[in-house]
Amino acid sequence: MEEKVTFTKETKSTGVEKCPTTLHENRSKGRPGKYTTAALQIRTQERIRCLLCQKFHDISTCTQFLASDVDERWRIAKRLGLCHSCLKKGHRKIECGASRKTATGETNVHDLLNRKDAGDKKIDEKTEENVTKVRLKIIVDKKNRSSSYSNGSLQIARAVICAGNGIKRTVNCILDSTAQRSFVKREVVESLGLNGPKEHITISGFNQRNEHHKLMRVELRLKGVDNGNFCVIDALCVSHLCGKVSPKPPMEEHKHLKGLKLVDQFPREEVEIHLLIRFDHYYDIVLNEIKRVDTSKLTAVKTIFGWVICGRNVPQNRTHLLHCKVDEECKCECDIIKKSTGELRNEFEVNDVLELFKNEVKFDGERYVVKLPWKSLELQISNNYEQAERRLQQLEERQSNNNERAKEYDEVIKNYMDRGWIEETDEKDGIPGKTWYLPHHAVYRDDKMTTRCRIVFDASAKYRGTSLNDFFEAGPPLQNQILDISIRFRRFKIGVQADISKMFLQIRPDPEDKDASRFLWRNMKEGKKPRIFRFSRVTFGLNCAPFLTMAVLHHHADLNQAEYGKVAENVKRNMYVDDIVLSCEEEEDAIRRIEELRKLLEIGGFDLTKQTSNIPTIMNELPSEKIEEHKQVTTLGMSWNCKNDELSYNISMETNEKKEYTKRGVEYRLQNIRSSWISNTIHHQSENTDSRIVAARTALGGPTS
Repeated sequence: MEEKVTFTKETKSTGVEKCPTTLHENRSKGRPGKYTTAALQIRTQERIRCLLCQKFHDISTCTQFLASDVDERWRIAKRLGLCHSCLKKGHRKIECGASRKTATGETNVHDLLNRKDAGDKKIDEKTEENVTKVRLKIIVDKKNRSSSYSNGSLQIARAVICAGNGIKRTVNCILDSTAQRSFVKREVVESLGLNGPKEHITISGFNQRNEHHKLMRVELRLKGVDNGNFCVIDALCVSHLCGKVSPKPPMEEHKHLKGLKLVDQFPREEVEIHLLIRFDHYYDIVLNEIKRVDTSKLTAVKTIFGWVICGRNVPQNRTHLLHCKVDEECKCECDIIKKSTGELRNEFEVNDVLELFKNEVKFDGERYVVKLPWKSLELQISNNYEQAERRLQQLEERQSNNNERAKEYDEVIKNYMDRGWIEETDEKDGIPGKTWYLPHHAVYRDDKMTTRCRIVFDASAKYRGTSLNDFFEAGPPLQNQILDISIRFRRFKIGVQADISKMFLQIRPDPEDKDASRFLWRNMKEGKKPRIFRFSRVTFGLNCAPFLTMAVLHHHADLNQAEYGKVAENVKRNMYVDDIVLSCEEEEDAIRRIEELRKLLEIGGFDLTKQTSNIPTIMNELPSEKIEEHKQVTTLGMSWNCKNDELSYNISMETNEKKEYTKRGVEYRLQNIRSSWISNTIHHQSENTDSRIVAARTALGGPTS
C-alpha cells in the first residue's frame, strides 16, 4: 500500500509547548491505536516551531541540527534547554517518559546525541547523493512494471460528484476504513468550481512522520454512476493524492463474481485516484453483504453504488505492461535534483505566503501597503533595545576617529527623514511582542560619485539566539533568471535599460508592523539619550523585502494588464532586482513603451530613472533628468558600452601587496560577477595572480590554473 499516500512535503510540527507532542504527555492520555498500512492518523493541533531554525518541523528532522556534529548538537540541546532523551523542551531527561535508547541499548540519550551512532545521521553531500539515487531507482522501477498484475486489489469505486452549479464529474474513489479524513484532488475541486474554508491539520503517516498543512475543506455530493443512490461527504483538497493504482485482471479466474453489478472496470489499465473516503463515510457507503469463496480469491463487497472488488489476485505469468514515458522519467529526475538542491519549495508554504499577500495588499492612493509575512501571528519577539543601544555605542566608537564619515552617516539619516522613509517616536515599548530594534552600520564606496555612504540595517543580528528574520517567511522566489533576461534583452536591435529608484523603499508596511523595524540614533553625540526611529517603508534588510517588492510589482502589473499590455508583461518578465530592460525593433515603439512603462510605474508609486539606450535618437526623446548619460553603464551585471553597443565583463581582480586576502574577500569579488554565463568558468592564472589570492581561491574549492 506504499503508493496510497505520497505526501513528500517538509515535515512540519509545531512549537507551542502546550501542544501534547512528547511521548510522556501522550502516555497520560492512553496509548494511541496501532496504524495500519492504509491509515492516515490526523489530528488538529497548534503549530509548533523548531526551536533552532524557527521553521515548522521537529528539531530531530531539522537540517541545520542534523548538519552539526554530535558535540555541536549537545551544545545546542543545552543552550535551548532540551531533554536529552526526546529533544523536547519543558522537562529533564530523568522526568521524560520516552526513555529513548540507541540501537545498542547502551544509553538512554537521543540517537542524535549518541556519540557512537550520531555520525550516521549527519547530513552530508554523499548521503544526499545516495538517497537521491535510491529514490530515482524506486520511481523508475515502479513505472516499469513488466511481470504481472499487483497481488492485491483495493476497494475502488467509480462515482459521480454533483456540484451545486450543475457540473458533474466522474471520479475514481478508494474506500479506506482506517483513514480519519477524506481527501480529494484539487484539480477535481477546481473543475467543479467548489470552494470552502481552510483548516490547519497535521498528518501522521508512516514512521510517525508529522506533516503540517493548511488545506481547503469542501462538501461533496456523491452519486452512483448507474443508480440514484447518493451520499454527502466532506474532504480536504490536496494537489496529489497517491500514485496510479494497479491494473485489474480479467474476470475469467473469478466465476463467483460473474453477474454482479460492478462499479469498477475489469479488466482495466492503471487508473488515477481522485478521492479517498474516510472511515465514517465508509460505513455510509458499504453495505452488509459480501461474496467470498476463500482467502485466495477476490472478494466482492456491496456498496450503495454497486459491488466493489478487493482482496488477493491470482498471479498471472503474462507480461501486460512493458513501457514507460520518457518525459515522466525526466520530470521525476529533475524534481529529485531540485529537492536535493533545495530548489523545490514546499507547495503549501508557497501558496500560503502568496495567498496572504494577495488578500492583504492594498493601495492607499499613493503607494502600496503590505503586511509583513510573519511565520505565526502568535509569535512574541523579544524587545532588543539593549542590544541596539550597545551596537550604537560600538558604531560611535568607530566613527569617533573619522569626522567626515560620521558627518556622512548623519546626513543619510537626515535624508531618510526628509524623504519620509522613517519617523520618530517617543515610546520605547511599541506593540507588545512585535517590537524590534535593528542594529546598523555603514558601507562606504569610494568608487561611487553619489551615495558613498550606505547604511545597512542588520535584521539577521541575533538576540537571545534569534534574529528578526527568523520570524518572517522569506516568500517564494519571484526573481527572474538573469540568463533568460539577458537573452531577451538583445533579442532585437534596440536595447533600453532603466532603473527603479530606491525600489525597496517605495512600499509601506502595515501600521501594525512598523514597530518591528525600529532603530536608534543620536547624531554621534555620546552621552545623549538615543532617539527612536522606525521605518515607514519596507526595510531592505528584511529577508522578506525582495519577495514583497517583486510581489507588489507583479500585482501592480496584473491590475493594469488590460491597459498597458506588453509593458505590464515586461515588468513581470524582464526585471532583475531594480533593473528593467526592453528590446524593440522600431524606434517609435521603443519611445512609446518607455513612456508607458514610466506611467505604469508612476501610478504605483515607483520612479523610473537612469534610462539609457544604444540608439542616440531615443535618448534625445527622453526627459533629460531621467537619462543615464554615461557611455559605459552596468546592465544585468554586465558592462554595456552604449555607443559601440558592446556587452562585456570585468573579471580582473586587483592585487595589493599590503592587503591581506581572505576567503571571504575573494568570494565577495567573485560574487560581483553575477552572470550565469561565466561565473562558474573563472580561472586565475598563476603568472598573473597574487599567490595569496590563489591560496584563498584554493581554500574555496575553486581552480587555481
